[in-house]
Amino acid sequence: MFCMLLYQYSKIKVMTKYSRIFKFFISIFISIFISVSIVSSAYAGDVAMPDEKLTLGKSIPNAKLFDSKGHEFFIKDITAGKPLVISFIYTRCLTACLVITDALNEVVTKAGGLGKDFKVLTLSFDPMDMVHDLDKFKRQWRLNEESWIVAAGEKEEVKKILDAVQFRYVYDMASREFLHPNFIVILTPNGKISRYLYGVSPREKDFKLGIIEAKKGGTSFSVLDGFLLRCFRFDDATKSYKVDYGFLIHLVMGSITILTIFLVVWGKDIYCFIFRKKKPAY
Repeated sequence: MFCMLLYQYSKIKVMTKYSRIFKFFISIFISIFISVSIVSSAYAGDVAMPDEKLTLGKSIPNAKLFDSKGHEFFIKDITAGKPLVISFIYTRCLTACLVITDALNEVVTKAGGLGKDFKVLTLSFDPMDMVHDLDKFKRQWRLNEESWIVAAGEKEEVKKILDAVQFRYVYDMASREFLHPNFIVILTPNGKISRYLYGVSPREKDFKLGIIEAKKGGTSFSVLDGFLLRCFRFDDATKSYKVDYGFLIHLVMGSITILTIFLVVWGKDIYCFIFRKKKPAY
C-alpha cells in the first residue's frame, strides 16, 4: 500500500522542474522494492525469467478470452494483420502492475502507431478478475478503447498463453500479492513470439525496433523500417537493441568503394558537364 501511495503521488502533475526527477526516483524505489520482494521470497525460483531459446518463434495458442466489455474472443482474432504487444497484470496489484502499465502507456504514446501498426493486449492472470475489474482498470488508465484490449479468461485458457511465453507466478500468502516477473511480449502478425522486453519501463527505442522486427513475421514494412532494423541488433546480454557498428562500417566502406568506382568511370564526364568543357578527344 505504501508503494501504491508513493506512485500515485508521483503521478500528480506538479508544474515544477523537479517533478520529473521526483517521478524518476519514485519509480526506481518501487522497482527496487519489487526486486527485493521477489528475490527474498522463498518462491523466487518459481518466477524465473523465460528461456528464450525455447520460446522465440513459437506460436501462441489460440486461447479464448473476454475483454472489459464482456465480449469473448480468441487470441488470433486480434493478432491477424498486426503485431501484438502483451503485458501481464492483475487488477488489484499495488506495485509492479501500476508502473508497467503507466510506462507502457507512455512509450506507446511516444512511439505512435497504436491501431495502425500494432495493438496492445493487457492480460490479467488473476482468476478472480472479472469484467467489472477489467473495465475499472481500463478506465483508470484511460487506455485506447479500440486498439488496447484489457482481458482475462478461464484459468486454463489464460494458462495456455502463460505457458507459451513462460510467464510464471506464485501467490505469496504473507503479502497477499502475486510474485511475478516483469516483461512484455511482442508477437508477429501471425501470432509467433518475436521479442521480449524486460523490466517495468520499456525503452522507446527498444519498443519501436521490437515492433519493426515483429512485422517481418507476417507483414511488409517500409525501406526505412528495414534500414533501421539492420542498423541495430538485439543484445542478449543487455536485453536491449544496440547499434550494429560492424554493419555501419561495412556500409560506409561499401559506399566509399562504389563512389570511387563511379568517379573513376564517370568523373571526367561529370567535370566536363559541370564546367561546360569539351571532353578531350583521344
